[in-house]
Amino acid sequence: MDRGILGMVMVSILLYSPVCFAQNRPLASAARKQIDAGNQAWIDGMKQGNVGLITATYTLDAVDCNPQGECIRGLSAIEEHIKEEIAKLGKADSASVTSIGSVQQGHFIYGF
Repeated sequence: MDRGILGMVMVSILLYSPVCFAQNRPLASAARKQIDAGNQAWIDGMKQGNVGLITATYTLDAVDCNPQGECIRGLSAIEEHIKEEIAKLGKADSASVTSIGSVQQGHFIYGF
């Protein structure tokens, strides 16, 4: 293996290791409840076509990323995107959210 590629692999491992370890720690009960409440608000909002229920769980500087890694930044942009999606697709007949992990950064815990 080329030394440059080996170096990049090692740097990647070092950079991503803390994230992996952070995800393996037990999640505090209060944080889990808030993540679950946010997920439920999204489900209810999509079924009711109620953008306000969904966006009430976001901060002004929120970032929302889809499974393909495309991200929308800021509450107003996220709100506009959700409005467009509901207008285009209508209310959801059913909806679900599965959180597969979380990452703690300082005093904040992000569920994904």
